[in-house]
Amino acid sequence: MTGMRLGVDVGGTKIAAVVLDRNGHRIFHARRDTPKTYADVLHAIGGIVGECEGAVGAGASIGVGMPGSQSPRTGQWRNCNMTFINGRPFAADLEAALGRPIRIENDANCFALSEAIGGAGEGYPVVYALTLGTGLGGGLVVDGHVRRGANGVAAEIGHVPIVVPEGEPAPCYCGGLGCAESYVSGTGMARDHRLVTGETLSSPQIIAAMQAGDAGAIATFGRLTDRLARLVGMLANALDPDVIVLGGGLSTVAGLAEAVRDSAPRYVFGREAAPPIVLARTTESGARGAALLWD
Repeated sequence: MTGMRLGVDVGGTKIAAVVLDRNGHRIFHARRDTPKTYADVLHAIGGIVGECEGAVGAGASIGVGMPGSQSPRTGQWRNCNMTFINGRPFAADLEAALGRPIRIENDANCFALSEAIGGAGEGYPVVYALTLGTGLGGGLVVDGHVRRGANGVAAEIGHVPIVVPEGEPAPCYCGGLGCAESYVSGTGMARDHRLVTGETLSSPQIIAAMQAGDAGAIATFGRLTDRLARLVGMLANALDPDVIVLGGGLSTVAGLAEAVRDSAPRYVFGREAAPPIVLARTTESGARGAALLWD
């Protein structure tokens, strides 16, 4: 064995890959667009694996991170936003296509693992990571190992309902009502802004308007951070992790982390303190975390 680890992060728009040497240092990376059919995704992953191994001149262990999870009952993939993957034995088909064993995990869990090992969660026994982007993902790592749960849905905080004081519970694409992702995400932020102000803006446009001093956008951002603080309070009450790591595009907006740190304690039982809330530190976290599935 070479000791090298290859991680592949499969997203809706791109497939990214990194190769780590035996010391965990990145020695090569690659990316390509994500195809739109099942067979082509399998082929594209095989292609990027071949590109990486060809570049470093040796074989490597292969870890894969992607949206959704494998059902422990059926072995089929589920809950993926690339819906053509759902209901198929993706892990088995990918192993057959590559001709060797792989380790596969939810992409948010891979992000959490990357942050727990060499990232902002280094040194903390229990790390909870939230990805704040177009959607909302969550991952849980305990003592350096992903905790996926008996049914493979541990840490799926995006589809836990949260209580917000404004209006009726928002419908979620999963069929539920009031799911956290419907509020704490770029999509949820845009929906909320449209309902309150009547303006149809994307989350980046809302952020730009807020930074320019627009009152409506400032209020929308305030509701977003309050809802995220409520979510952090829920996580604290249920898990009391040693640290919560924020990642994804929304997490980098100036003032967001600070606002959540200030507000979260009021939603924690006892109202004394929330877990430390820190920003992600590792780059290419999804692919890096997938590589680290092999320890």
